[in-house]
Amino acid sequence: GEGLTPYQGKERAYGKLKCPSCGRQWSSNNTHADTYQLCANCKTEVFPYKQVSNIKLHCK
Repeated sequence: GEGLTPYQGKERAYGKLKCPSCGRQWSSNNTHADTYQLCANCKTEVFPYKQVSNIKLHCK
């Protein structure tokens, strides 16, 4: 089955997030598979909508 996030690896990943409640957008170099971050504005649980393995970022 599919997970809650695009990235399903075991290591951390770079991710982009957007809060569905208040619209705040941010990126994080510390996202993980199927793990949310709290929005700093409204404390809503937000899952990344886009993720890239940090290993791939270092190889470019």
